[in-house]
Amino acid sequence: MRVKLITDSTACLSKEFYKQEDIGIVESLLRLDDEYKRDISDIDRKDILNRINERGFYTFSVQADPQDIIKIIEDAISDGFEEIFYIGVSKKITDQFEIVKFVSDLYREKIKITLFQSGYMGSSQGGMVLIANKMLKLGKSVDEIIEILVTNKDKIKTMIISESFKSLFKTGKIRKGIIFSPFVKYFGKYLRYKLIAEINEDEGLISIEKARGIRLAISKAIKIISKELSHDFEYDLLFSQAGCDKYYPIIEKKLKKQFNIKEVQFWEASPIVIWAIGAKSIKFALIPHF
Repeated sequence: MRVKLITDSTACLSKEFYKQEDIGIVESLLRLDDEYKRDISDIDRKDILNRINERGFYTFSVQADPQDIIKIIEDAISDGFEEIFYIGVSKKITDQFEIVKFVSDLYREKIKITLFQSGYMGSSQGGMVLIANKMLKLGKSVDEIIEILVTNKDKIKTMIISESFKSLFKTGKIRKGIIFSPFVKYFGKYLRYKLIAEINEDEGLISIEKARGIRLAISKAIKIISKELSHDFEYDLLFSQAGCDKYYPIIEKKLKKQFNIKEVQFWEASPIVIWAIGAKSIKFALIPHF
């Protein structure tokens, strides 16, 4: 059975990879220049990195246009696919999954559509997409792939280090696991404070720590991931480039001392993810190696 794999732009893979592997992208929209623009197709990453650094810049994101989802599904039908497999972002971060579900219900009689809630966004979600894509090439069924993903969820972990999660604090999309004073929350970068967050399946995106200085923040983030993941498995290390890439060799070296890392991959955080977690952010994940 020919299966069309679909995911969200927030999975933080690259436009070139999606095209090469024929993976459909459900793109969230960001308000820029008085119009809504698609996360990957319409927004230049360098432009959003520059804008975020502008004083007073603030915008907001919304879920994907249903018409874009309709086009993905209709194109899959036209191309002869027999099933669609959507790996969606966590409901606790966005309602996009529900929009995809609503549109999919209109096509149930024309094509089999399987929706899988990843429980995550960002690199963790992207890691699941990479695993699913690899398994499809090996001839695995969607049901078999879902079983693999569910079984391995506890071996997937994303950590984020940022000067400020201001955008997410404003929208309420980040839950505060620790108390940040308004002063630290919005002006922490002037004090060299770094905020540390994780993608938590039960609670969505949650802030868990703060540290004075980038190197201490990296050490704390690695200590957290080392404590929560088993050291008995092989992993791939995924970096999502978001404007602070010079520290990745340090992170890679520290993680390789503690985990058996088979592959290191560099991907691009999408413009909306960069806007959400801030420019000059560090984002990395460990996923099981297959």
